[in-house]
Amino acid sequence: MPTESPWSRKFVLELVTLRHTVFVIDIERIKNVGNYVSKKDSFQKEEIKLFSEAVAGIIYIKSRHETLLSRIKCIIRIRRLAQECKTEAIISLYGGMWAMTACLTRLKPLIIYLVGSDILLASRIKKIITSKVLQSAELIFTNGLYLRKKALEIRPKAEIENLYLGIDIKKYSPSWDNSNYDQRNNTKLPNVIYNKFSDTANDEIRIICTRGFEYIYNNKYLIDGLKEISINDIQNLKIIFTSTGSLLAEIKAYADKILTLKQRKNIEFLGGVNEELLIRSLQSSQIYISLSRSDGASISLMEAYSCGLFPILSDIPANQEWINNDNGILVPLDKPVDLAKAIIRAVNDPILRRHAAKINREIVVQNASGIKNVKYFAEKVKIAIAEYNRII
Repeated sequence: MPTESPWSRKFVLELVTLRHTVFVIDIERIKNVGNYVSKKDSFQKEEIKLFSEAVAGIIYIKSRHETLLSRIKCIIRIRRLAQECKTEAIISLYGGMWAMTACLTRLKPLIIYLVGSDILLASRIKKIITSKVLQSAELIFTNGLYLRKKALEIRPKAEIENLYLGIDIKKYSPSWDNSNYDQRNNTKLPNVIYNKFSDTANDEIRIICTRGFEYIYNNKYLIDGLKEISINDIQNLKIIFTSTGSLLAEIKAYADKILTLKQRKNIEFLGGVNEELLIRSLQSSQIYISLSRSDGASISLMEAYSCGLFPILSDIPANQEWINNDNGILVPLDKPVDLAKAIIRAVNDPILRRHAAKINREIVVQNASGIKNVKYFAEKVKIAIAEYNRII
């Protein structure tokens, strides 16, 4: 797993909380491929440090180039480390390169967690490789129903179970009191006790987008949608982008170019935040927007649901499983006028937002509780280990 991935760290920490001994292997490459966050990000350093102290050990394997020789070296080293640590199972928290490497070690039992682009954006060759890898796995999980459907298209006879990665539903709660909150991060949060189920404590309407600034997350579309909204349509609107990414500077410049001064001053780019500030930002917002072009079951969406936000989402299959008629709005990709209408509707209808807040919180509690789902995952792994040992 890549240790710079926040959701991967949280998943492993839940396993540690359940008193499992976990050794982490991170295959490092010169270019940060596939993640818009990095180990060098200042807002990540403290969390990665705490993570390294919690697990039994982290082994970083350098892989400068994607060559057959470098992959063989990785596989040999992983096998050696597994023998030294006396591991009972190998888990790949991603498909793609991570799952292939785990498979080629021939360590058993092999457990694979498929999360999104590792299946949805895979090329034809990668799908052929993935099919072989899935054939070798004792357990396969997917983070989303649509993702499971697409994985079964690659390996029709595979036994694949959907299990949402989940989140900490206690941390990500709908209400909070920030009256004593330390403002060291220079973040302008409303100084009130706020509850999404009442939705009356704050005159300012805050929209938050927590997706990374990469092409697949389509944050530029939100800027285009905001351009279509007149200041007269919505008063006291604030838009917060929390994340970083390779396109951050480009999209900030784009916003400067196409928006009026009044529109632009209402947008804040935080450039990456730690988990504490992420939670505070979600809890002080009312509307969550994600316009991704492709997704598994988005962890960011689960976090927003758990905090009681009203979602406006791109109309893609992975998002459709989270929206019914009254708990959010789906918008077509890259149609700014439609997006603007959805935003205006959500902002001007507090009853709709309050109703959705209760529904969405319950959806997460029932289906995406991190500790509950990881407990289930750990039990399945335990059974797989026992079954494998019985066979050999």
